[in-house]
Amino acid sequence: MNVNQNWNAYGRPGYGYGGVAAGLAVGATVAYLSASAQPVTVNNQTYYNDGGTYYQKCYQGTELAYCVVPNPNQ
Repeated sequence: MNVNQNWNAYGRPGYGYGGVAAGLAVGATVAYLSASAQPVTVNNQTYYNDGGTYYQKCYQGTELAYCVVPNPNQ
């Protein structure tokens, strides 16, 4: 999966602000999800819904991250 490679306030490429910002663009990545993110299984794939934004686990190099993906129910 292609993900953003932009730099953030932490000086690390591709990491957003941990899912706290609503309406992130598909392809953006965050280092962690908020406590309100709920797992959703669609076609045997696990996604996380956080206020209408869907995430799926992905990697930034060797580090686990969460990539914003399109709504898997559509």
